[in-house]
Amino acid sequence: MPEPEDARGAIAVGLKLYNAGQHSAALDMFVKALELPGTGLKRFRDKPKLISEGEKQAALFNIACCYSRLGQAREGLAAVAGCLEAGYQDAEQLRTDPDLDFLRQDERFEGLLQRFRLGQPGDGGFFGSLLKGFGR
Repeated sequence: MPEPEDARGAIAVGLKLYNAGQHSAALDMFVKALELPGTGLKRFRDKPKLISEGEKQAALFNIACCYSRLGQAREGLAAVAGCLEAGYQDAEQLRTDPDLDFLRQDERFEGLLQRFRLGQPGDGGFFGSLLKGFGR
């Protein structure tokens, strides 16, 4: 398999490895995605494009899934936090994705979502709480 040249390629290879049950190898590829050029902005003419927000979120989400499957809660929760810091907002996916089952068993998981104002299941998350504040 050829080495990926950009973040998108590394994420694609990582997903193939992950789906084949090779979680450690997939983890390495998702981490590599964070280090490779992306499809984002090109700030300098002589430099590669930056990794896009979507690529960063995808890599970090999948890193969390890998750590969850490998039974490493602390590292997995750190990846979830990074994903949220990168702008990921799908609390429902975080609360239901079977690949994150191990991480959800950790008492710190829900607190992490609260810290990023993703709310409790069914409350509409951050935007739902804003609407409640406006009488909806």
